[in-house]
Amino acid sequence: YVLAKLLWDTDVDEEHAADEFIDSVYGAAAPHVRSYLKLIHDTIKPPENHLYTTVARISPFFDNPHITSDVIERGDALLSEAESILKSPEIRERVELLRLPMQFIRIRRMDDGSRRQNLIERFRATAKRAGITQIAEGYSLDRWIEQGARAAQR
Repeated sequence: YVLAKLLWDTDVDEEHAADEFIDSVYGAAAPHVRSYLKLIHDTIKPPENHLYTTVARISPFFDNPHITSDVIERGDALLSEAESILKSPEIRERVELLRLPMQFIRIRRMDDGSRRQNLIERFRATAKRAGITQIAEGYSLDRWIEQGARAAQR
């Protein structure tokens, strides 16, 4: 949405456009979602925090030391607050989708056990409802889970 607006008019205030999008997509939960996105942005923004997007480099992204347990917990709390005020199942599902990246990191870092297995099942269910079939390029969600939901291995 923001990119499309900027392509149409390069003078658009991107912060205003982002707020417009967040407000329209998340309704009453928008302030909590905005805080969540700011938390993630502020965590990974410093130039020394390198993030990678290729399959070969997927581990460094998800094992990034800057995405600490504290960041994950604070993000989870913000999204829980967002969900607590929502009545719309459609918007609740959108908030649930926001949880997937941090759930992915949490799953990869957790020791095996029932708590981890429950989170994997929640992750799988949300991803399937959203039509997500790949965890990385050429690596299916189902295969990742079958192989123990650890690193994406070719």
